[in-house]
This record gives sequence, C-alpha cells and structure tokens, in this order.
Amino acid sequence: MDKGIRLRLIWEDTDMLEITFSAWNGEFGGVTKMYLEHGRLIEAVSLFEGFPQSPQDERKLMLGDFRPDGFGGATLRLYTKDLAGHPYVEVSLHTEDHEQTVTLHAPFELAALDSFVSEMEKIEDEMYSTAFLRTYQ
Repeated sequence: MDKGIRLRLIWEDTDMLEITFSAWNGEFGGVTKMYLEHGRLIEAVSLFEGFPQSPQDERKLMLGDFRPDGFGGATLRLYTKDLAGHPYVEVSLHTEDHEQTVTLHAPFELAALDSFVSEMEKIEDEMYSTAFLRTYQ
C-alpha cells in the first residue's frame, strides 16, 4: 500500500457523495466511509491553497459526521514541524458511531499537495475517482 491519504468516490446521488477516506504512514493506518454534500471537497481546495504562508501556518479540514452516534468522519490538519517549514499532515479518522478511531502524522512534499488539491477538484466528476496525498517516512 502506498504511504499517504486517499479519498475515493464510491457512490453518489443528487444530494450526497459517499467517500472512502484512508490513510497509511507505513506503520499505522485506517479507513472510514463518510457522506458529504456535493461541492464540499471543492470548498476544501481553497483551504489548502498557498500552504504554508509561514512556519506557524496551520490548516484544518473536517469532513463527515462528528456526532457520537453519527456516520464516519475525518480531520485533516496541515502544519509545519519546524522553523524551516517542513510540511506535515495529521489525519484523524473515525468510523460510524466512533467504534474505531486512528490518528497518524506524516511528512509530505509541497508538490504532492498541489497534485492532491488538483485531484480533489475533479473527484466528483467520475465514479471511483481518487485524490491522493503521497507522504513519506
């Protein structure tokens, strides 16, 4: 399995998308399913554009349902680990009813973020399309 974060469109209707969200850093990983409104991933793209602006820059995206009895969800936080601005991602996933949770951290290259953002913009266009943020350890 490739190290990184993957969003995959697995179902849609006129109101909702069903997305699988998986993460693996080479040692630790998880996967969840979640439901999103159409356009939600497009909104997320603008949050990540231009990251990082400074060594203290941090961006956080919450997707899915975070109620204790709700469907799956994920939090994606981009941050820099040091004053040199090395980018890292923190991913927290939880399954339906919070039965399983996982949080992991991984470094990534900024060029990989550009590809991820570009793929997120297109994910609603085709069933089983993916957006992938490659990480390394």
